[in-house]
Amino acid sequence: MKILVEYLESLECYETLRKSDILINADSNGVSNLLLSCFAQVNSKHCVPPEIEISSTFSSSYHCETIETCILYLLHKNFTNNILTYGYQLGKNSDVMTKLFCRSSNISVSVLKCNSWRLFHQLVGTDNFVNLLINYSVYFNTGHYFRQIIGTPANAPQVPPAWLDRSYRRERNTKLTIDWNSALYHKIRPQDYKNIIETDQGLLIAEIFPKISESSKTPRSLNFALNNLKPILYELIRAHERFSYRHIINNICPKSDTFYSSPKSVIKLLIVCVRKTFPLDLLGSNSNYSVLSKAIAILVKKPLHSKILFDELCKGLRVKDVKWLETRRLPAGEQTQKIPYYDVKNRQALLYKLFFWILSCYVPKLLSTFFYVTELSSTVDIVYIRHDTWKTMSQPFLKSYFRRYLLENKYCFQHRSFTESKFNHRNLRLIPKKSGLDFRIIAVPCKGVNIQEFNEFNDYVTNALKPTKIILERLRMRRNTKFTKAFSPLEIPKIVLSYKQRLLLKHGKIPNLYLLKFDIQSCYDSIPVQKVMKLVEARICEEQQFFIRSQDILTTASTRLKRLHAVNGDIQFQENDLVIDSVKTTVLSKEDVLTVVKMELFKTSIFYRGKCYLRKDGLFQGTPLSSVLVDILYDDLLEFYTEFTDENDSDPMIIRLVDDFLIVSTSKKYIERLNNLAQTGFKSFNTYINPQKVLVTSSESETSTNVPFCALQLNLRTLEVWKDRSSYNVLGTVLGSSKQLYNKLLWIFEMRLSYNMLDERLNSWETAARFLREVALNVIQSFIVLFNRKKSSRRSFKQFVFNIFQRIDLNLSSANMFSMEKSVASKELVLSVFLEQLKLRKNAFADILTNVSDLKLLIEF
Repeated sequence: MKILVEYLESLECYETLRKSDILINADSNGVSNLLLSCFAQVNSKHCVPPEIEISSTFSSSYHCETIETCILYLLHKNFTNNILTYGYQLGKNSDVMTKLFCRSSNISVSVLKCNSWRLFHQLVGTDNFVNLLINYSVYFNTGHYFRQIIGTPANAPQVPPAWLDRSYRRERNTKLTIDWNSALYHKIRPQDYKNIIETDQGLLIAEIFPKISESSKTPRSLNFALNNLKPILYELIRAHERFSYRHIINNICPKSDTFYSSPKSVIKLLIVCVRKTFPLDLLGSNSNYSVLSKAIAILVKKPLHSKILFDELCKGLRVKDVKWLETRRLPAGEQTQKIPYYDVKNRQALLYKLFFWILSCYVPKLLSTFFYVTELSSTVDIVYIRHDTWKTMSQPFLKSYFRRYLLENKYCFQHRSFTESKFNHRNLRLIPKKSGLDFRIIAVPCKGVNIQEFNEFNDYVTNALKPTKIILERLRMRRNTKFTKAFSPLEIPKIVLSYKQRLLLKHGKIPNLYLLKFDIQSCYDSIPVQKVMKLVEARICEEQQFFIRSQDILTTASTRLKRLHAVNGDIQFQENDLVIDSVKTTVLSKEDVLTVVKMELFKTSIFYRGKCYLRKDGLFQGTPLSSVLVDILYDDLLEFYTEFTDENDSDPMIIRLVDDFLIVSTSKKYIERLNNLAQTGFKSFNTYINPQKVLVTSSESETSTNVPFCALQLNLRTLEVWKDRSSYNVLGTVLGSSKQLYNKLLWIFEMRLSYNMLDERLNSWETAARFLREVALNVIQSFIVLFNRKKSSRRSFKQFVFNIFQRIDLNLSSANMFSMEKSVASKELVLSVFLEQLKLRKNAFADILTNVSDLKLLIEF
């Protein structure tokens, strides 16, 4: 990367340029500021710039036309990730009078069209200027942060989007995935056992081989194989109709007091059903059925939202074992015949289609017929609950919930329509909590009855709901409160650190501390919506219109861009941030915002069993605005009750994250006063605490060294904070190349470090090392799962470890905590955890473990 004046000096014509009046008068015409404030970085991939006719008379219009010609060139090349193209489109109809138009103003282009850049263009010449626009990234130093005005974000490779590449699309289409979302949340009656498979032979073949059955030009060889398959499918249908599903589930997965059937018993049940109903000839051999059994086991054990590559599941399938795949009759007396290559591929394709149908259609139907499949609340763990058990668990809760919180909406007659109904409809999803005795109600959006309504729903979410949430979050952020507001768990360690430093400054040590922790019972259901509406109206009254502008930010502590939003220009950047204006702008009036909020508060209804229900009060959890509206209300709760105010200089720290409250103070009386208030409830806000989750303790108590709060652990004696392994999810199966998987793991590691728990002002090295060990353990266990069936080379793993070490140094440097001693100790700890876990699987990762000495050399690289 060069400062722009160095770029200028590197040009072959620089000696001539030195004599130019523009450069001689650079201090007065603004070019000097440009040369000293901008940095240029060459792109990794060079493009041949467009040829532009040199004008004999250099004017502002010619300068602007040159820039627009470059934008047109980038758009025609499909380089839509270049900052100069943001917001621009090619005019393709009579409504647009120019070849190029921009729906929102592109700040970078506006900057480039200003006088100082016009003079720079005139100075270096059109060829050099165009080359700079096409083949460089340019960053402008504002004195506080950097704003990128030319190039791809953070100098990423300038390439067309992947979805435009035919080979990419073809490859993606061939990589089929298995996703069991179809098996989740399905309520099946016992008599639906007969619907597990289609009992009409022709319809069943059409379901298994949809493209082949729809084609009028099916090859004769394939027809021959399908005719061979028909009697086998007839056997399958007969076996399915005779099989006693009810008996088998009662035998293998009987009812129990634990509610949940174990994954092991679920796998056994599915495999038994398959082996009892599928004729051996269908897959041809026990070896192929073994492949199927392993695939079923992998699917049952997978966590929520993970997708599994079909190619990984069908490894080991043997086409030669399947006799019905014979695509031609052998001549009389001939036992073997060389099979043409295209015939081999056809056979393999048929077997894979059958196998894909079994895993993506038949087994999920089988599963959802036996079990209600759902995730546990606040986890990615999937649980399997017998339908009769689920009914016993859920019906009493639902009856009580409907009676207490809901009333039938008798004014709505279009329950499924997004455009024709005046209400905001959502489906009810019931998710059990870990105890199995309580549930979380989630409102899942109804997205319309056809593709047009689906598109209108997405437009509403993009242009109304999301901008409204951004506006409310910004209004909440701008409100001055007595207590620090926490917007995510990432901020909790920073709040604890600030409190710790305040105590040390005042007392010279950490004094005896007292703690109160509680959460709100049925938080969303108890929210007084009229009060929330008044608070929103009070916060929003100062503004008449809102302009939301998107900005991409790269901070010094991260290697990834983060999207932030400026509301009416109100946004703060940290020192040395790299800022990229993404151009997207949304404009909402005050009335627009209030209309959206009223719709979410008063006209959101739940659709259940053919009827829709409105709330008597409270909010549905899962709606886009619910969390920020809860925050606005509870911020006001802390301001409203004088008991939270520190009257006796008791040094309180109050942290609230949604409905979880943590109060720490040096005053025992202060904590007792708040505990008494919490026990009686915050009646003005219709808010009552969960009596089973109240904790009152002091730093003198044995329980004070491990106080859990929002997936963090707090030591009340030392005010140190860490996270243990129970709060981390090990990544399940994630699709992608090895490079993509490594990038995912790097992102996980970087995200974990963003809690700033390596800060020596907050944590001792022992606590920081404990935290770092847990992070490293989580990352390497995720690596083992991701690469269990994918080969990882020594070279790629070495690069991965090097990138991990870079992120450790980046994290330490960003918080001004870097020291060689701490850097080396952190890297040694992480590498030791990695090697320790890999050695437990040394047969699978033997190649990596032969590279240990090279990995250790990276520590001081």
